Amino acid sequence: MQYFFILGREKQLCSAEIFAKLRQLGLEFSVVAKESDFLILDFNETDLSFLMSQLAGTVKIGKIEAIVSQVEPDFLANLIPVRAGKTVFGISSYNYKTNLLNLGKTIKKILTDDGRSVRFVMAQGNELTSVQVDKNKLIEKGAELVLLGSSEKIFLGKTVAVQDFELYGELDFGRPRRDDLSGMLPPKLAQMMINLAEINTDAIIYDPFCGSGTILQQAIVLGYDNLLGSDNSPKAVQDSVLNLDWLEKLLNKQFARKVFLADATKITAKVEKKSVDAIITEPYLGPALRGSESPDRLESTVMDLKTLYFQALTNLQTYLTKKGKIVMIIPEFEIRKRKYQIPPEEILPDELKLIDKWRYAREGQLVARWVCLIEKR
Repeated sequence: MQYFFILGREKQLCSAEIFAKLRQLGLEFSVVAKESDFLILDFNETDLSFLMSQLAGTVKIGKIEAIVSQVEPDFLANLIPVRAGKTVFGISSYNYKTNLLNLGKTIKKILTDDGRSVRFVMAQGNELTSVQVDKNKLIEKGAELVLLGSSEKIFLGKTVAVQDFELYGELDFGRPRRDDLSGMLPPKLAQMMINLAEINTDAIIYDPFCGSGTILQQAIVLGYDNLLGSDNSPKAVQDSVLNLDWLEKLLNKQFARKVFLADATKITAKVEKKSVDAIITEPYLGPALRGSESPDRLESTVMDLKTLYFQALTNLQTYLTKKGKIVMIIPEFEIRKRKYQIPPEEILPDELKLIDKWRYAREGQLVARWVCLIEKR
């Protein structure tokens, strides 16, 4: 079966998350097409709604219905199932130019001529957002038809699941403790980091810079419950505990987790050596930037962070099992068009090796994040 994945903003990172999650679920796959906004993969049938709930970097998932050389309105009309009451449909196109308004009106006429009550939801631009698909109940009451252009072929698909934007909003802004001053790791990015580790749900995950508990929170959402978290800030530990207590009530579920005070650069007796399957963390990224910092100040910050990260990784690798993973954020500063970077190879002790890295950044931000996948030798 062939399925399409509409990717979020950071395309390479989103693709890597999809591949990692499919491998973790034991699904063999092959790449059918890969464009800037989407992937088309071939793999055995699976629960796409569950898969969508697991992927934080994917906006939509759907099934490919046909591959054509040109789009025929009659064929598209036949893809829209008959539902009780009014049929609602919309159209999105990716890497394929066409007049969606005219196409939608033509399909609507075909359906109304067939005696059906129909509403056409028009996209602003070339594609409907996941919010529009959800709010208009396109999947339940009709269909979102998706046109995907690749290598002179047009893949025709129907959306099966969209990202749960309401849940992510609640997990980000609804929790009782947020630390906007020191910077917040987005829950979606935290979930992607966990997926990149490719570990089973019975694995032990440790976040040694847990902050307000975002990574632990998203691990719980993914079904993990052997969780350890620590921080050298009593406030951060308290914030994490309060947020995880809140999450238990939100999900109506209790889970095993231990959060404690510890310095990531020093041995703690609260974590057994060679017991942790994955360390997933965003460490301290340096002081908040205003954009007026001097080159000397920024170079000093980079040197301080290099020392912190090397000391932390030297200590943390002792907790990992053989071939255990670390997924860690490393910052990159950009002030007045000059970048200040921390090469991962310069902070890794001999026991660790870099597997891959992906950039995550928002336009206009002074700090970009590099998501680094590291493995114990």
